[in-house]
Amino acid sequence: MTNFVISTSQGGLSNRIKCLMSSMKIADKTNRKLLLFWPKDKSCNCNFKDLFENKIKEVSKEDLRKIIITKNYEIYQNSLENLKNKKRFILIDSARFIGFSEKDILFRFNELPKEIKDSIFKHLKNIKIKENILKKVDGFLSKFNKEVIGIHIRKGDFKILKNDIGKISNEDLFIEKMKKELEENSKTNFFLATEDEETEKKFKGIFKSKIITYPKKTKERGEEGAVIEALIELLLLSKTKKIYGTFGSTFSELASLFGRNELEIIIDKDEFRKFTKRVKKEEKNLITKIKKFIYEITYPKKKRFFRVVVK
Repeated sequence: MTNFVISTSQGGLSNRIKCLMSSMKIADKTNRKLLLFWPKDKSCNCNFKDLFENKIKEVSKEDLRKIIITKNYEIYQNSLENLKNKKRFILIDSARFIGFSEKDILFRFNELPKEIKDSIFKHLKNIKIKENILKKVDGFLSKFNKEVIGIHIRKGDFKILKNDIGKISNEDLFIEKMKKELEENSKTNFFLATEDEETEKKFKGIFKSKIITYPKKTKERGEEGAVIEALIELLLLSKTKKIYGTFGSTFSELASLFGRNELEIIIDKDEFRKFTKRVKKEEKNLITKIKKFIYEITYPKKKRFFRVVVK
């Protein structure tokens, strides 16, 4: 009987890519077949096949429901506790790198031994991006010189999250870094990747022609074209000399992995200290989110009873 690993991330594009890489790694380690759950939703409203060349069998929400009802599955959400798992299905829903080391890897890439980095790069190479997307990236690279530094400022949901994560990498700190870079090298240009129009206008107003941006046609993250444009921006970031990124964003992290370039996360130390005090509460919310996902898959017409069931 064949056993399976299913990549089930429902987050944004970068979270899904990282989850898929972990699923590939665990499938290799456990001699299981890889499956993919890639729903189109407001976080990532684009089919896997429209972004990547990989031929991976996809499962539907109904397929997952049937698996969950059998109870012949286990969820690896934070750590790979037992590679000898007896369940037929392993479900992975995590933006961490699972299975590459004894501990989970989240925003700690520069601290890792070479053999672990090499393993991550190996699985990243297995993600085959569509040729038409790569051509758009290559066509835009004519605007880059050797002195382009990547700037990734994430706003979107970070502006409204109750944990105030969006305050940690504030714009003023980015501006300070960029001005310092120009003082050291006047030929420096910046490729700015952000989904926030006001941020883009602000930085173009300050740095004028030093700012390079990819001309996006879609305005809302939930639109199908926005995901393709986000992947193009991620790949363009990977082509820069180094990246100044946003705390808590796997987009910044993944761009640096694709390019193997230096990544510095911009952090306001005071806001970071406040944030860390809220981490335990966030972890509880994450566990509840996973329970809700399983419940809604199993009982799609009875969502109103969720609170009673997950106690």
